[in-house]
Amino acid sequence: WLCRLFFLKRRFVVLNILLKEKNTWKNRIVAWLYKPMLCTEDIQITVTSSAYGEALNRRFALRRKYVLLHDVYGYKDVEETSYRHGGRTVFCGGNNGRDWKMAFRVASLMPDVSFTFVMPSHEGRRYAENLPENVNLRIDVSFMEFNELMQASSVVMLPLDTDAPAGLVVVYKAASLGKPVVISDTPVTREYIDEKSGVLCANEAGVYAEAVEKLFSSPSMAATKGENLKRHLHSQCSVDSFVNTLYQMICSSAS
Repeated sequence: WLCRLFFLKRRFVVLNILLKEKNTWKNRIVAWLYKPMLCTEDIQITVTSSAYGEALNRRFALRRKYVLLHDVYGYKDVEETSYRHGGRTVFCGGNNGRDWKMAFRVASLMPDVSFTFVMPSHEGRRYAENLPENVNLRIDVSFMEFNELMQASSVVMLPLDTDAPAGLVVVYKAASLGKPVVISDTPVTREYIDEKSGVLCANEAGVYAEAVEKLFSSPSMAATKGENLKRHLHSQCSVDSFVNTLYQMICSSAS
């Protein structure tokens, strides 16, 4: 938009765009600003998932080609640990994109399970009162404490409230700890997790509770899913792959 305003000719490489699909005025304005960018030939755009690019095209009635660029899995082997079963415990955390109402509904269906919810203060204030007995609510914790709480749990659960990229940083960390992940089935999460490396769930509390219980009942299956996720991210989301793809895009834009 600035280039149009000042009659400038520029080429852009835009990395891993994120546009949430929410029925709000703010989101409508952002979407209105997005579409001219998506239609511009002088812009190359990457997405974290091929399916997410297809979803954007359907939303805007386009036939745009996107470059698939996975987020980098940056954990080294020395930082990783073998899977450790933490009993009937579930971890759910993150700063945005989490469906906390769904998470609490799952907790209400599993009163004999301990849940640790880690969230920012603006979310935590909404749920601090009348907290269920089986929920440990932590607000604005340090990165180290966030990781320690995840390590102490057996299952990482990530109900999402958006089809846009969300939760991937936590998925990567869960993989480095060998934890099985139960996450919402979205165009983005399908790129990183399948039935061998985790559990993709419809956003229904009963479906989540059933998936978590199944992992509790088979620690060997839970450990296998965590190991498969780690192996998949190592091979598909390496630094070398990211850099090579980005280098090719920059060379193409400069030519």
